[in-house]
Amino acid sequence: TIGHGNISVISCLKETFKGDTLVTSAYYSKKHPEIKLGGVQVPDPVFFWSNEPPSMSKQKALEQALANLAREGPSLRVAYNDEQTVLSGMGELHLGVLLQRIRREYKIQAELGPLMVAFKETPTTFARCQVDFERKMGNEMHSVSLDMSVKPLEKGQKCQLKMSKTDSIGNLRPTQSKALQKGFQNSLKTGPILGFEVLAAAFEIHAINIKKHTSDVMISAAFVQAAKTVLKEA
Repeated sequence: TIGHGNISVISCLKETFKGDTLVTSAYYSKKHPEIKLGGVQVPDPVFFWSNEPPSMSKQKALEQALANLAREGPSLRVAYNDEQTVLSGMGELHLGVLLQRIRREYKIQAELGPLMVAFKETPTTFARCQVDFERKMGNEMHSVSLDMSVKPLEKGQKCQLKMSKTDSIGNLRPTQSKALQKGFQNSLKTGPILGFEVLAAAFEIHAINIKKHTSDVMISAAFVQAAKTVLKEA
């Protein structure tokens, strides 16, 4: 039994993060089955920094160090993009302290690249484009033609995707509609200007033509390309 004010150590909690609340299974299931605790709400990061190991031989050790630090502090986020490790956090001091910990505790002389502010991207006017997407995989040519528009929404509104009531859209299979939704979600992650998250944008597909045997993956990729094209215009 652990009394009030005491400190205890529990090992082997592989899925537990800082901010989680621990209770016994008996306490949860028998006495308080309705208990639902949300944990710590971590705000979105506001700074980005590229991170590089001193040599390729230290890459795995650096990845493990970053994984450990991210488990300790949920405000640190780690992403891997274009053969680059990108750290995101709450400020220059926050990321600077983490760099010192990597060097001191893990003995890795990692370096940080230029500091970047976490911008957001959004359309400022209406735009409409016709985009023809073609890719060849093996002996099969995959082709999607999209007539798409985008317009700005009020600040704070979530991005939207609307399908016009046309024959080409009405004949879409459920898997094709899901592929378009997936492409819509992916296109919001990287805008066309600086590659930051897209906010307050309303997309509409006016017409679509999908070549026979075109895969759902290619349909998603076609939407991403069309979204970047029309966003760049807007």
